[in-house]
Amino acid sequence: EEVAQPLVYTFVTDHYEVRAANKNISGKIVIPATYNDGENGEHNVVIPDDSSSSNGAFYKCSNITELVISDGITSIGKYAFYGCDSIIRVTIGENVSKIGSDAFYSCYKLTEVINKSSSLNISLDGSSYSDGDIGYYAHRIITDESQKGTFEDIKGVTYYKYDNEMVAVGPAGDKNQFTELTLEQDTTAIKKYAFRDCDSLIRVTIGENVSKIGSSAFSSCYKLTEVIDKSSLVDKEYSYAHRVITDESQKGTFEDIKGVTYYKYDNEKVAVGDRDRNFTITLEQDTTVIKQYSFAYCRGLTGELIIPNGVKIIGIEAFMDTTINGELIIPQSVTKVGNSAFFVTKITSLIVGAETIGNSAFYQCEELESVVLQDTVKNLERCAFGYCPKLTSIDLKQVETIGYAVFGDGTPLTEVTIPSSVKSLAGGLFPNCRTLKKVIYNAENISELTVGDYNYIYGLCYNSGSAEEGIEVIIGDNVKIIPKYFLGGYYSYGHKPSENVTSIVIGSSVTTVGEDAFYGLKKLSSVTVKSSAVYKMLTGTGSKVCGGLLGYIDSGEMVKVLKSIVDDTEANPMPSYLKNNFTQSEDDADQEYYIFTRK
Repeated sequence: EEVAQPLVYTFVTDHYEVRAANKNISGKIVIPATYNDGENGEHNVVIPDDSSSSNGAFYKCSNITELVISDGITSIGKYAFYGCDSIIRVTIGENVSKIGSDAFYSCYKLTEVINKSSSLNISLDGSSYSDGDIGYYAHRIITDESQKGTFEDIKGVTYYKYDNEMVAVGPAGDKNQFTELTLEQDTTAIKKYAFRDCDSLIRVTIGENVSKIGSSAFSSCYKLTEVIDKSSLVDKEYSYAHRVITDESQKGTFEDIKGVTYYKYDNEKVAVGDRDRNFTITLEQDTTVIKQYSFAYCRGLTGELIIPNGVKIIGIEAFMDTTINGELIIPQSVTKVGNSAFFVTKITSLIVGAETIGNSAFYQCEELESVVLQDTVKNLERCAFGYCPKLTSIDLKQVETIGYAVFGDGTPLTEVTIPSSVKSLAGGLFPNCRTLKKVIYNAENISELTVGDYNYIYGLCYNSGSAEEGIEVIIGDNVKIIPKYFLGGYYSYGHKPSENVTSIVIGSSVTTVGEDAFYGLKKLSSVTVKSSAVYKMLTGTGSKVCGGLLGYIDSGEMVKVLKSIVDDTEANPMPSYLKNNFTQSEDDADQEYYIFTRK
């Protein structure tokens, strides 16, 4: 039965704008086509556009469950029903020809749309920017009211039934009412976003009749640990779960110990977390895994965190944005520190033995002053130590893989050595690191840098150092190959060079210089050559001639070459370009190098 709702109508020139009287309006809302306030006469009703989401006509009216836009209304304004996250059915009148952007944004439970308008071609699962998001959130769109389904609440879950389908829509009431969820046996689909933000959910059982699971159906279910999935679906999205099984006999057990929930199965003991209380975390000594997202945003955590020896994995965002502080020791038993695992924490010093440090694992750790990488650390993924404003030095020990912007966004390093152990290296290691003054490069056989953002290859020192002090790059004596795009960078429309490099030393073993290795080094004023092979390459300024090394050496600037190389004229005849365009210094017995000054 339709009940009169507290709507507010404001007369504007020749129509009425309708809005919610307050955020508590509930149930079924019918927006009429016309209204008469008794003073201005009967006029059309308009659902207005608004300049911001928080001003939307029905912004975050979270108790509305059904909405009817009457025949005669021609448009639904921008942001109108933004955040109305309990709406399950919307009926759109036959005269509606436009739905404003974000009109139904965050209407996560929206399931059925009855579209009576021939002017609107709403696409199911369409982009989140079309038709005010209505098709993006909906599960079913129909044009005939006689086809509409029914909604039923069963054991705390709302289900939508039509034809032979039974769709799990989401919690009927409080999102945190259950820790374990077993869907009805007849369930055929789980709607997108159905159980989003169900923070207390640790186990879900999905029956064999489920043929579709919508995107983000269990997103932000931080404690979700075990999914018992009996369906035959191949494509599944359980990004927050630790374990997915098909047989109930394999399921694990949960136990709360000293404020932390643990999940046990086989020989594993997984710390699941607790995000809602203030406590000092003490993990059990036999913990083997710290689940992804387990303690994320738990700002009540206090004191130092001790990772027991025996932990194998620290999951994605496990301690993200928490208040743990002091020293952190990550033992060698850990194979990977997950992406953003300690993002925005208060740790001050770090000793780490994990094989892999994931993307942004320690990003924005603003108090971090000391990092010790043990020899077991092999892989640093992108932005691992980005924006650590107190971290001024680091020894990369035996690292083998270094990703893009590992020390990006202003981590104030002054000198970095790329060790000989490195086998894969991304350009752009230090974006916005304005303190960088020296890079020592000892990786021996890398032929080309790997890509960074936007599929670009950035020069190694791209967007780092200062124009005033410059950067010195020393290529070690054991290095055989200077990679393609080493300092010059490359992308489809040009280059991303290391623009503040002023000095380069090329080691004695270099035999190969990659294309554009030194492209765009406009501040380069000093080159030191210790390799006879490179000396022979100094035949011009093109980007393919010794990687463009001489392309930016201007009048008065110099190239230094070991005397022993220049003096061996039989093995190393002087390149004509060097002879014709540079002035060679007089022999000085006390000097190790000849200096060639650009004419």
